[in-house]
Amino acid sequence: VILALQTARYLIKVVNEARLRPDEPVAGSVAYVQDTPLGEVDLADPSADLVATLLALMKDRARAVAADLAEDFNAATAAGADFDAALNSVAVLGWHATECHCMYVMALNAVEAMPKQVEDPAALAALVTLLELVLLQAVKEDAGNFALGRAQQRLAQQLITERLDRVRPDAVVLSDSLGFQDHNLK
Repeated sequence: VILALQTARYLIKVVNEARLRPDEPVAGSVAYVQDTPLGEVDLADPSADLVATLLALMKDRARAVAADLAEDFNAATAAGADFDAALNSVAVLGWHATECHCMYVMALNAVEAMPKQVEDPAALAALVTLLELVLLQAVKEDAGNFALGRAQQRLAQQLITERLDRVRPDAVVLSDSLGFQDHNLK
């Protein structure tokens, strides 16, 4: 909890600094706070890379929630709250902003690392499918924070089902790759 609130404090600071100095670059992991809002996306677009689309959604959610966090914190301080009281007033949103930030950074790191670290094309394909599944599930569970209409939310559920069917044959190999012995999985 303490680390989450420290991250929330950092996000508030970065968003406020980005607003004050929009021409100055922001640190890499939070550079998204300077991005413009994501437009409409289509999860069914066959010409689009689904992982790239999902990553863009994660990034946009992190941006939007961090902006909301800073706005609410600033409103609390403008209403007379001291720093600690203002931070306490946005603690739940701060936790959520941290969660959104971490999910985006985890996904970005996975996208960047997998092609470099996994040489076997079949293993890479299984891991990409697993990443798609994780990101789709995050979109479905937190649909209110994404720029997706009802039809796209339903499509996310269909894509989850398709990815489950696709990853099921690789379940044993994926489990084995994590290093757990069979007797530990029973």
